[in-house]
Amino acid sequence: MLKRIGFILLVIAIPIFVLLTTVQFVVMWDGFFRDQYLENGVVMTTNIEIDDLMKITDEIQEFLLGDRQDFAIKGVIDGQEQIVFKEREIVHMEDVKNLFHTGIILRNVCGLLTVICGICFYKKDKTKLYKAMKYSAITFIVVGGLLAIVISQDFNKYFVVFHKIFFTNDYWILDPMESVLINMVDIHFFMSIATLILGTSLALLLSIGVLGSLMERKMNRNQNLKFIYKR
Repeated sequence: MLKRIGFILLVIAIPIFVLLTTVQFVVMWDGFFRDQYLENGVVMTTNIEIDDLMKITDEIQEFLLGDRQDFAIKGVIDGQEQIVFKEREIVHMEDVKNLFHTGIILRNVCGLLTVICGICFYKKDKTKLYKAMKYSAITFIVVGGLLAIVISQDFNKYFVVFHKIFFTNDYWILDPMESVLINMVDIHFFMSIATLILGTSLALLLSIGVLGSLMERKMNRNQNLKFIYKR
């Protein structure tokens, strides 16, 4: 019974750990943000030069990680230094920070479960470990694939659904005519980041699944050879 529970936990924990680790990596990847700002014409829509946009981005990242306590970020807009974000944006980013920290905690818990269950199975039943690696990949590919297909049909609709699920207020609804934040990370940005996160996670899980399958096959082959030699 305990072995079955451990197996299920491992199958669930591996893809969650990989997905949330990928989320944190991408959110902290300056190169991705710079490319998106240039591609989406953010300099023009915000009147903030690209170097200043990157400085603001660094401070946003520090805020999300907890290295910065407030969101009263200053920047140069249209040649004048000022507070970049308005009260509504600040409140929303407090919610985003809380969600981000919850994700980090969940990621760490899943990482710990992966290590504990992985070590236990490696010592007592390697076949279960390799099967869990394989099934975790299959689970993510199926669920992630279906999710990607559904979202791609109407990204705007499911973007709204996501926010209604994870936020208890409407501060995430921002006016592009007034909000610097929504012009920095518009719908095109979110489509790109979602694609990158899902694609990277898929590649990592696929690698884990292939490795698990190869190791399982190798173990079965060795066991068959031992059986033949004994005969």
